[in-house]
Amino acid sequence: MSFLDQAKQAANAALNTAANVAQQATAAAQQASAAAQPTLSAAYNSASAVAQQASAAAQPALSSAAATVASTASAGLTQAQAGLHSVAPNVVPAPSGASSSVSGVSSGVDTSHDLAPHGKGTEKLEQLLEHRPNVKELQDRNILKGAPNDALAGKKADLMRAQLESRLDGQIANRPAPEQLVKEGILEPADVPPAI
Repeated sequence: MSFLDQAKQAANAALNTAANVAQQATAAAQQASAAAQPTLSAAYNSASAVAQQASAAAQPALSSAAATVASTASAGLTQAQAGLHSVAPNVVPAPSGASSSVSGVSSGVDTSHDLAPHGKGTEKLEQLLEHRPNVKELQDRNILKGAPNDALAGKKADLMRAQLESRLDGQIANRPAPEQLVKEGILEPADVPPAI
């Protein structure tokens, strides 16, 4: 047996050993990924519960602040209208309602020229709202990820996609060479792609 044949045999043995090690590493990585999945799901569920509790706790304070701002803004607008009416009574209508502190003019805003609450715009909006897709349809079309009140569902889907991409990249990197596939009878010699 020549030195060249011995070198070929040694190279083939090393290649086979490397392929076996790569397959074992891939199997170990898949087992590790499967073992980590319950931990990721538990962490996700815990974070989701904390976010929902925080949202519920903040809701009363936000409602109170919104009511205070609306009340203050309404009073300020009434006073401004009363002041403008005292300067230009023929141009700015007097505020309606209770008396105000500005020149004894009644407070309140004249709403006689406001738009009706049920006009053409609101009818169109109501029609659109009647025909909007439900939660199930949005989930089927992959627009809504998870439950409607689940703020972390999109991040969970992104994480799962990244894990899958990583796993596939590892498997592609460790796939056997075309020559090995020909040796094992999986590929025909004519089907081997040209070397790059």
